[in-house]
Amino acid sequence: MGTNANHDGRVHLHVRSNASGHYSSIPYGLRVPSLTVCAPIRWGELGGFSTAAAFDAGTISARIQSAGDVFESELKPIAQQRFNDP
Repeated sequence: MGTNANHDGRVHLHVRSNASGHYSSIPYGLRVPSLTVCAPIRWGELGGFSTAAAFDAGTISARIQSAGDVFESELKPIAQQRFNDP
């Protein structure tokens, strides 16, 4: 994770990024101009990367070969979750 003056050791979910008129990154999507990849990581890897730009177009294939499809494996346990009716 990158250096952040407000970093307090917690994971922050920026839900406003998903608001109407805003854009979200999709798993394995390329970000321009540097071609870094929005790569999913496992919870155990959190904090293990010095920057959010740890993977790019040239390194993501090796990541997938070594770690597998992290998005698919992490999605399976949560795929059946549902919100409770109020």
